[in-house]
Amino acid sequence: MLTENSTSSHPAAPRLLYDLREASGELSIYAPPTARKKFLRLPQVKESTGLSRTAIYRKIAAREFPRPIHIRLRSVAWVEADVLGWMDKQEQLSRDSEQPG
Repeated sequence: MLTENSTSSHPAAPRLLYDLREASGELSIYAPPTARKKFLRLPQVKESTGLSRTAIYRKIAAREFPRPIHIRLRSVAWVEADVLGWMDKQEQLSRDSEQPG
């Protein structure tokens, strides 16, 4: 198996090492930057979900949508993974309701 030192001289080495670790199912610190958490502000959440500000906050009150976190005294944001998870759940619920039962 390749090690970090044996591939470090090649430009594709970080990706190759990640591919090998990914194939083996091993989690590592070599995960791509997209695996990092990202905060979304309200305009981004509205654009991603297609919901209005009012609909988002009504769903939060009804515990049907992820709650935002405070990033400053008077500023909130949503964790992107939470919003994406909610969207996946909505998609699955929609597909399940379309299935003849």
